Amino acid sequence: MEKIDEFIKNVESAELAVFDVDNVIVRGRIASSLGYLIGEERGNENYWKAVYGAVVTIIGTTVIGSYGSKMEAENWGLRKAIDTIGEAGIEKDKIQRASEKYYERKKIEGIDDLVGTLKDDLDLDIYISTTSADIFIEPLVKKIGAVGFTSQETLYNNNIPIGIKLRMKSPVDKYVETSNDIKNMNYNLKNSIYFGDSSNDLYFKDNVKSFVASPFAKTEVRRVADLRLDERHNYFWLNDELKNSAN
Repeated sequence: MEKIDEFIKNVESAELAVFDVDNVIVRGRIASSLGYLIGEERGNENYWKAVYGAVVTIIGTTVIGSYGSKMEAENWGLRKAIDTIGEAGIEKDKIQRASEKYYERKKIEGIDDLVGTLKDDLDLDIYISTTSADIFIEPLVKKIGAVGFTSQETLYNNNIPIGIKLRMKSPVDKYVETSNDIKNMNYNLKNSIYFGDSSNDLYFKDNVKSFVASPFAKTEVRRVADLRLDERHNYFWLNDELKNSAN
């Protein structure tokens, strides 16, 4: 594992910090934010059934994915959840308000401070790379001031989501799509710091300046990470180390 001094040197010479979302920026899956819609429109049975069904699908495929093909299971659940929500006519704006609420309530402690230090003190730009859908991610991009993101693409009929275009069907796809998107913005992934948590992120390991395991990263990520965060060495700790180095 990288010593913190070596990691700081890599950060100081990097141009971009790339964050996954689920269990890196927020606890759990951002798509679970659909659960915040359950309490709305109580008199609309179709609405309630659609939201409940979508949330159960997201939770179920998260559990299934933890035992097998993570991305395949989560992609299936994401597509099914969006189809269900779309059939009930639930609009994009309402879904994104729920996503924003989820971020405010489930963001990992210290993430705002860390992002602020990376941007303001160390002059790094922030980028998001996730296999979730853009309908959930766009509010987070605005919240943390990211310059861009790579995600699955939501399809719409007017303002209602009707499906998902899967840009990423495997961990390799996630790496390739992110790398290409970043390159199109005139950044170089090899000059980036990457924060990940799961097997979907492992292809980034040898293609970035430093590969960081989030405080909630899986064992397979922690085993190979350049810097491993945990309950004690968390985002607050890392932020303090970076801030001290910048002063």
